[in-house]
Amino acid sequence: MKRSPKKISDVRKYFNRYTTPFLEKYEEFIIRKYLKKGSLILDACCGGGRASIPISNMGFYVVGVDIDKKFINFAKKRFVSKNLEFYLADIKFFKYRKKFDACVLLENSLEHIEGSLVEVLMNISRNCKKNSILIVTMHSMFFPFTFMTLILFDLINLFKNPMVFESVHGVKFRIYNPFYIITILRKLGFKLLDVYNMKNSKPRKLPFVIKWFGWYLVLILKKVK
Repeated sequence: MKRSPKKISDVRKYFNRYTTPFLEKYEEFIIRKYLKKGSLILDACCGGGRASIPISNMGFYVVGVDIDKKFINFAKKRFVSKNLEFYLADIKFFKYRKKFDACVLLENSLEHIEGSLVEVLMNISRNCKKNSILIVTMHSMFFPFTFMTLILFDLINLFKNPMVFESVHGVKFRIYNPFYIITILRKLGFKLLDVYNMKNSKPRKLPFVIKWFGWYLVLILKKVK
């Protein structure tokens, strides 16, 4: 099917977004604060290595995993390093030769996962050591505009199922209730350490109730079981 120039442009922007190495300010802040240099990090749903490369340059050993063949092939050809590996795999079934010291799900990756989110989180838990750190970024369902949209169009499934949106790039993403995610992770042995609310790429700690109403959340968890 022939794409319009606008669509082609959008696809290029989307591809470039996930293959150009860089970290947001909040990502660098969180990684420096919670992860120890030299740690083995799983970058789940890594795309084309957008975050994997700069994290490895910070002194970590990074394993990037993604189900998209174009992204992984691009990353393997372009980025070669002693402390960086890329695997083409479904994160639901991926198993590494060692347990990880930490796992990152950046760029709201979990919102792009199709199928069973529980299976994905279960396998991530299996791949993580005890006392490992899990960093999850996600949009908050309680952001006022999002919440009102849910009330108006999907009241029945408000707290049960994610709301599916489509970006300008034609990519679908799902907005979850953050407490649903946290509940699953607690059952898998993770303890919530911190929650950050984002504004202009700078992490902010706000009072417990207020922080859930931000547009973008960063969850910091520790595997205690």
